[in-house]
Amino acid sequence: MFLQVVPGQKKKTLDRRPGFVSRRILDYNVPKQLKETALDVESAGRLLDLYPVLGEELSLENYSQKFKALIHLVNIYIVVDRYTYHRSGFQRQFV
Repeated sequence: MFLQVVPGQKKKTLDRRPGFVSRRILDYNVPKQLKETALDVESAGRLLDLYPVLGEELSLENYSQKFKALIHLVNIYIVVDRYTYHRSGFQRQFV
């Protein structure tokens, strides 16, 4: 009993788009006063004075303001994290 091998054919496609499209992440302009307060260790407790919405319970009325403040704080954290990562001299080893 022989098995007959049938050669396959390449799928013909007219669409030549790449599978992944690179897009740049948008920058969020952090308010200067928030940035200075968040980066200063001694005045970090004043964040709730500048943005009292951070201490409030989430609601439909304060959702937008709270989300904006949190996005700004995350952006500050990422910048600081990148800076300390590059300054540490850490070399990533690929296996």
